[in-house]
Amino acid sequence: MYLTTVRGKVQPGKAEEFAQKWKDFYGSRLREMPEFQQSYYAADRATDTTLAVGLWSEKPDEAQLRQIMQEFRAQIRDLLAEPPSQEWYEVLQHI
Repeated sequence: MYLTTVRGKVQPGKAEEFAQKWKDFYGSRLREMPEFQQSYYAADRATDTTLAVGLWSEKPDEAQLRQIMQEFRAQIRDLLAEPPSQEWYEVLQHI
C-alpha cells in the first residue's frame, strides 16, 4: 500500500474554491485508476496551505498520474500561490 501527499499554497482566501475544483476534477478521474483507494484534501486557512493525501493499493502508472495532475494544474493555475510538491511513501503499518 502507498500513500502520496501533495502540499501547496493557494492564493489568500481561495482554499474553499480550490477544494471544490479538486473534488470535481479528481473525484471522477482517480476512481478510473484501479490502484486508487481514497483521498483527502485539507487546508490551513490561516496560512492558505493545502494538503492532499491519497491512499493507493500499489503505485499507479506514473505517466498516467502525471498527465492527470498536469490537466488539473492547468485548471487551477490562477488559484495557486506557489507550485505544489508531491511525495510518495510506502505504508508500513495501518491501524
